[in-house]
Amino acid sequence: MRNKYLGISVYPEHFTEQETINYLKTCYEAGFRKVFLSILQLGEEPEKDLLEYYERIILLAHDMGYYTVVDISDVTLKMYKITDNELAFFKTKGIDCIRLDAPFLAQKVAQTTYQDLDIQINASNNDHFITNICDFMPNKDRLFGCHNFYPLANSALSDRLFLESTKKFRDLDIEVSCFVGSDYGKKGPQKFDVSKLVSCESYRNLKIKNQIKLALSTNLFESIYVGNQPLSNEEIKSIRELKFDNVFEFDIKLEKNIADYELDIINFNNHFWRGDANESFIRSTQPRVVFKNDIMPNNLNNKYNYGDVCIINSNNKHYQKEVLIVLKDNYIDFKDSVNKIGTISKDDLLLLKNIKPWNKFRFNIIK
Repeated sequence: MRNKYLGISVYPEHFTEQETINYLKTCYEAGFRKVFLSILQLGEEPEKDLLEYYERIILLAHDMGYYTVVDISDVTLKMYKITDNELAFFKTKGIDCIRLDAPFLAQKVAQTTYQDLDIQINASNNDHFITNICDFMPNKDRLFGCHNFYPLANSALSDRLFLESTKKFRDLDIEVSCFVGSDYGKKGPQKFDVSKLVSCESYRNLKIKNQIKLALSTNLFESIYVGNQPLSNEEIKSIRELKFDNVFEFDIKLEKNIADYELDIINFNNHFWRGDANESFIRSTQPRVVFKNDIMPNNLNNKYNYGDVCIINSNNKHYQKEVLIVLKDNYIDFKDSVNKIGTISKDDLLLLKNIKPWNKFRFNIIK
């Protein structure tokens, strides 16, 4: 499995220098290892103090141990009075990677990957630009894709386009990054306040932890950046609790009157979706082997809905103790053979679209 990294975004013009430094330190201690900044909005002739402030923050972040990504355009080159043959200049500013907001010609991008600097290009357009670049034999160790973020509600990528455009890069063995959004932070590169800066629209109304889990579940993204600044302390705490172990983790709200032995089964450490999968429900069959007690009928329902979690009870002796996750609404065929244990949180229901047979999973009990 490739390494996965978390990143933040910082926009120094909206914060004091000490606030920015403190935020960088806090997030680094929480496990964030990449930072995204944008200087293209500064224009061709920015205020000297603002540009120097940005440069200090970039160098500080780099020296702190962050991998620094900076969004630039041809205007940025004019600002620094350099050409596109002199991009190694950015290394002297503590920049590890430049993101090309307005990309060069495909051949020029390929040549640029040999200038001792990492290059990101836009992964959201779903065009053939990355294929054209690869025609010119770039150094793929230096070439990456990165999705846009979209502050306007309902303007971000659809699920289909998000995955389709990403796979164009991954099929060429090029790593891709995306953005998720904080419910707390209101700052981006714009002069005005923004809402969540996300790459995919279906992520917008999820909590930050669940957005990250969803992005990880695709197994497509090498880095996941928080697009807006700042994260709240509560959000940082929730992110620190994530496990990057390739196991699907579903937040679950339990029913009342759950028996202790049912809870033991839910907390079992070796749930996986049985390989001979069906379309109606996910089956975790190992509890049948490990646990010995009969499952007394409890919390019986006439019908079950998408995301309901059940355990087969003693009314079906052969299969009792199996854990089931329902994949259909208004499912009525269980009769009295299952106990409803709980329901997967609405913030994690989208994970069910990405889990596949043989994937391991676990439950995280929430209130």
